[in-house]
Amino acid sequence: MKKENSLNKKKIELFKKELIKNNLMKTQELKKMKEKEVIIENNVLKLSLSTIGGNINNLFLKKNPKISI
Repeated sequence: MKKENSLNKKKIELFKKELIKNNLMKTQELKKMKEKEVIIENNVLKLSLSTIGGNINNLFLKKNPKISI
C-alpha cells in the first residue's frame, strides 16, 4: 500500500511538472504573436475582433448609432 501511494505521488509530481512546462511553452508562443484586428461588418453592425483570444474590441450598431459597445 505504501509503495502504491509513493508511486502515485511521483506520477502526480511528474504530471504537474509536465503541465507547467507545457503552459510555459504556450505562454512563450503567445508572446511571439502580434495582435491584429479583424473587422466583420454587415448592414446591421460592425464588429471588431482581436486575433488573440477572439476578444471583441468594438461593436457598432448601424441602425442606432447612439449605442456603441
